[in-house]
Amino acid sequence: MRFTKFVSLCEGPSRGDLVGADVSSNELLDVAPELTVLKGAFRFVDDQSRKRWTKIVEAAFPGFEGIIEVFGFDWTGRAFGIDTRDDEIVRFDPDTGDTVTAAESLFDFLENELVEWPDDMVELAFFQAWRDKHGPVPVGKCVGFKTPLRLGGKDEDANKTVSDLEVYWDFAIQIRSQTAR
Repeated sequence: MRFTKFVSLCEGPSRGDLVGADVSSNELLDVAPELTVLKGAFRFVDDQSRKRWTKIVEAAFPGFEGIIEVFGFDWTGRAFGIDTRDDEIVRFDPDTGDTVTAAESLFDFLENELVEWPDDMVELAFFQAWRDKHGPVPVGKCVGFKTPLRLGGKDEDANKTVSDLEVYWDFAIQIRSQTAR
């Protein structure tokens, strides 16, 4: 498969290897962690992190245990994974506990959904406004809520801060489990 439209959204050392190349989804996932997508609005995880994050997401979303493989995150900390039953792409929101089928396949997600509807997929317009005001979101970090929505926080810029991605997920999962009772 040729990921031509997707490659135009990327920066990084392995970008040149993908231009015009015919690569499988697995080959793309091998080189993708070196890429910055949409100036950092979306990032891939490396193989070692992919396994760790898959376990974390499975624990937070038990209905997906054993059938998901996490491959990346958006700037707000939402995880994206491949449902191994049908190759659909699922987006996992640690704050709300919501899951959304984002695309029919990794190719469809990268070549179509992320290219044609970046605001729907990764809230690109909000990311650009955040980045312009606060600077880039570092690798391994996300922009999350200071006061979670479940605890009365508002979905506004003043209630957002840069957090360690893993700490944010842990905190969001604890808040969800405590408030779900």
